[in-house]
Amino acid sequence: MKWFWLIVLSFALFSCNDKSEDTPKPNMQLNELRLGTYVLNLSDPSKNNAAPIDQAIQANFSAALDQASVNEAVQLKIKNGANVPLTFTFLDNNKTFSGLPSQNLEPYKNYELIISDKLRGESGEVFPGISVAFTTVPGTLTVTSLKIDGAEVLNTSPVSNVNQTLNMELTFSAAIKPEFATYNYIVVSNNVS
Repeated sequence: MKWFWLIVLSFALFSCNDKSEDTPKPNMQLNELRLGTYVLNLSDPSKNNAAPIDQAIQANFSAALDQASVNEAVQLKIKNGANVPLTFTFLDNNKTFSGLPSQNLEPYKNYELIISDKLRGESGEVFPGISVAFTTVPGTLTVTSLKIDGAEVLNTSPVSNVNQTLNMELTFSAAIKPEFATYNYIVVSNNVS
């Protein structure tokens, strides 16, 4: 019986590993997310409806970031569409990343910025991940050309000798939907100031 307890005790001693308790890494907090000076609302994306199209995305965290993990964890997408490539730089002792899109974002489009749980801090801090939706500002539409009976008159004031059977051609800075090229939206008047 003595040998039995000695074997059991030996087995118990050898089967115990010298496991030091793994202390969980602290979470990093996302302090602020913005495009230029436009701050994104992290809790109510419906308020993110006027993001600029020509600014870098900047995200500020509570701890310094592991730069390699940013490339893997951060993704900008057109909502339900293609990825938008970002070039990253780091600010504020690596607590802030700046992601510059490869080209201006499209006006009045829905985007989604995804920061996955693969993001890490320099000291191993973890991030739970977040997805933030936003809509860019509507584009600016301008008239680039106005022709009456084939003659350019955009910068001509006053326009005179116009036929009563008017043939007018408008050119805009961007394409418009055909349903907006109607008398409900485009009006010719004889108001003289």
